Amino acid sequence: MNATSALPGTMDRTEFAELLGLSKRTNDDLVTQGLPCVLLGRRTVRFDPAVVVAWVKRGGGVWCWGAVHPPHVT
Repeated sequence: MNATSALPGTMDRTEFAELLGLSKRTNDDLVTQGLPCVLLGRRTVRFDPAVVVAWVKRGGGVWCWGAVHPPHVT
């Protein structure tokens, strides 16, 4: 069983970066800043678009010009 069949409805990092209009590197940087994802093994990352949208709506980031930014700390 591969990662795609193990997690239906998820996207790999290339698909998700294309969806957001970002480079894979920027997408990876956002993961280190808290963008929710599932890590399968050491190198396989999957994204559930519905989970990311819910995270943004909860204040986990601000959707702006096609990118997710971490919230400002005051």
